[in-house]
Amino acid sequence: MLLGEAVLNTALASGPFLGSILYDYQGYILPFLVCGATTFCCSFMAFLIPMKQESESENNGEEDDSDNIPPTGIKSLSPLLSPWILFPLWHLASAQILLVYHQPLLSLYAKEQFSQDAVWAGTVILISTGIICIVNPGLGFLIDKFSPYPIMALSCIGLPIVYLFIGPLPLLSISPSPAQLIASMSILSLFVPMACITPLPIILEVYPLLHKKLPPWVVSVLVSESCSSYHIGIFIGTTISGFIPANFGWSTGALGLLYIFQSVVGIIYCWKAKKLSQTSRSNDNVIVNVNVESKL
Repeated sequence: MLLGEAVLNTALASGPFLGSILYDYQGYILPFLVCGATTFCCSFMAFLIPMKQESESENNGEEDDSDNIPPTGIKSLSPLLSPWILFPLWHLASAQILLVYHQPLLSLYAKEQFSQDAVWAGTVILISTGIICIVNPGLGFLIDKFSPYPIMALSCIGLPIVYLFIGPLPLLSISPSPAQLIASMSILSLFVPMACITPLPIILEVYPLLHKKLPPWVVSVLVSESCSSYHIGIFIGTTISGFIPANFGWSTGALGLLYIFQSVVGIIYCWKAKKLSQTSRSNDNVIVNVNVESKL
């Protein structure tokens, strides 16, 4: 998962750079031809992998359990009906909203505010994305060693606070400067992975606590919706980045203020989910001890 996150952010950082090279070399069509061919090859490979796994399962004589048979139609999305599942996915999407909201406008803002060109703005985005790639491995170690709940709660606290300084919010009486913008975006890149990586392990842990089982088809649905949340957040972030600044100016502080309410809900969610996990583990330990004593 962390490797996929690192590859994704590397692609987001290098895509515009490689696209500009292809555009300068052959014009408008070549970048899209290369992207289309690459996407087709990846789609073909992804299509073959499940078929191979299915054939291997059939050759080994494995029989599917009834719980492993996914429902059809709209019922296949039933795992998403629980707020215990929906909120972490929305938290992931909202982190992407905060990450990409200012990126389409950064070049124009840097030119108007600091007299900097597009290369400077692209370098700032590259630095921000590079920090995300560097943070991911250490963050994965912390999640495995401790728990995803406090890390997600930390992202709920850090994201709105940092976003108040990117604008910056006029109430803070901070003068915009290149150093202030670079520092704010760099710190934002520390909190975004916390919000993007933790939701999937949380929902994979919470779902069996609520339903007493975790069928493979549910895992597939949760993983796919986790991936979809990335792109939903990117879509919403880039869409509102064209509407809000045109009517209310560049300042991102207002978006940070709106995020505070969600942060409070997120902290409560992490506390309740962690408590649910601890209660379930305590009950399992009691059952194990009772079984051991009965055997003795």
